[in-house]
Amino acid sequence: MLGTGLLAWVHHRDPGYVVLRRAARLTLVASVGFYGGRYGAGDPTLATYALFGAVSLGAFTQLPGSPAERARILLLALPAGWALISVGTMLAGNVWAAAGGMLVLGFTVAFVGTGGPRLAGVVGALQLFYILASFPPYQPDSLPQRLIGVTLAAVLLALAEVLLWPDPVPVSYRQRVV
Repeated sequence: MLGTGLLAWVHHRDPGYVVLRRAARLTLVASVGFYGGRYGAGDPTLATYALFGAVSLGAFTQLPGSPAERARILLLALPAGWALISVGTMLAGNVWAAAGGMLVLGFTVAFVGTGGPRLAGVVGALQLFYILASFPPYQPDSLPQRLIGVTLAAVLLALAEVLLWPDPVPVSYRQRVV
């Protein structure tokens, strides 16, 4: 009885189970990335960045298109994420440099949304990559583990986007008008 009422409530709030599917996908990817990095590879830095990469790319992105297009956007954004993590890691040694980098990045992100929905959908996650990397402690020798962790998260999330409870393709504007 309780399960039926709960299911009805969830179905009323989320008719296509879109939020439920995203939450399940994100939980699975974040768990696999974190536990794989922490206990499989034995590296807490890799695990932290795999978890953070999955959460930022999975929860803070709103990407248009089919599941395959969304997965492609996630993978195409990865080099920008690497660059931001690298810059943030190097600037973390000086608080003023890290804050100045955040100022520049903040202004850039504010104007990137004009580049279209794909770019606007992923810039929030990219901004978080810089923020995490530029936060103390200054550990430039951990850069490879950081990049591997984020790469693992992006690849797992792209695979899950296509293979694991994919969201339906959104209705286009042209279809909505007709």
